[in-house]
Amino acid sequence: MEPYQNKNLDVYMFSYVIPVFKSGTLIGIVGMDVDFKILVESIDRLTREHSRFAYLKSADGSVHYHPDFFEGKNVHGDDSLSFISNKELLDKKNSGHKIIRYKEGRTTRVMAFDTLRNGMKLVLTDKSSDVYAERVSAVIIILLLTALLELVFIAATIRITSQITHPLELLTVAAKKITNGQLDINLPAETNDEIGVLIRAFNTTAAHLRKYTSNMETLAYQDAMTKVKNPASYKLTTENLEKQIKDGIARFAIVMCDLNRLKQINDTYGHKAGDMAIKIASEIICRTFPYSSVFRIGGDEFVVILQGIEYENRDALFMDFDKHVEENKKKAVEKYEAVTIARGMSVFDAASDSSYQQVFERADAEMYKNKKQCHNRDFGELS
Repeated sequence: MEPYQNKNLDVYMFSYVIPVFKSGTLIGIVGMDVDFKILVESIDRLTREHSRFAYLKSADGSVHYHPDFFEGKNVHGDDSLSFISNKELLDKKNSGHKIIRYKEGRTTRVMAFDTLRNGMKLVLTDKSSDVYAERVSAVIIILLLTALLELVFIAATIRITSQITHPLELLTVAAKKITNGQLDINLPAETNDEIGVLIRAFNTTAAHLRKYTSNMETLAYQDAMTKVKNPASYKLTTENLEKQIKDGIARFAIVMCDLNRLKQINDTYGHKAGDMAIKIASEIICRTFPYSSVFRIGGDEFVVILQGIEYENRDALFMDFDKHVEENKKKAVEKYEAVTIARGMSVFDAASDSSYQQVFERADAEMYKNKKQCHNRDFGELS
């Protein structure tokens, strides 16, 4: 039953009721009354910033609770807020991945909703300008940087020779990708001439833009424990690489990493120690490949996709990996902190690879070879 005022108790409540029959005859009604304030207190605990707030309403649009009023006062309905163009979506259980726009006076707002078990809809709403403020700022920065880079291209083209035509083409492609919001760009190796300055500027620009946009991606694509990218982000990245392979423009390498003896750490020191070992392994991987995409795809499994400058320097970085592992061992206080990590690398070969999975399987096989080599050599007994 929707919220109502119980005049006997002088309490605003909602109820769950069910009739009881015996041999087809109604013998009574069993139910439970719930103080509406219990539900309100849960909603009030939601974070409220600027113009963001949550409220409750019925399927017909009647408002049951709003931060600015209570006790069942119906301030407005869906039709009064120009929801009518979204009626088909509003009739569904939830808004899914779509955001509903509407007018409240002269203000444009956006909302999303879900349906509670009692049939009421929980709505989260905010000003459209607040929701998209970071994206608008990022677009302005991208446009300004792109305009500046285009001017640099014109001045540099006058001075360069035909031998650097190919690097310039790659830079132009990268500029277009940045304009379209694609920040994982492929660039040639840095040099000590004018082209090298441009490449470094691109790398710096892309790194800054990744920093500005990372907050928007964190909620959906970051692993909560290690703060690296999660399986959802990994799926999107591999799909993009598959498209690059089909388009004939793929240039990447895969580093597969696996923490050794995690089960033994958990059994000996407990799962908190195991979690700490996973975090330390993640930090070592990220320190070795600071500009590459690092994904945690399983409990103790990590994948690094090398592109751009780190793809060009992959062999040197791969050699640094073991050095960083040894440096961590020297500063480790507890035995479980002195982690060892099995790793393997494979490089995409356009002549023989037709899918991302082929490259991944080679990296995985190389990782397991390394795991066998260091299984008894580096880790020892945890006792």
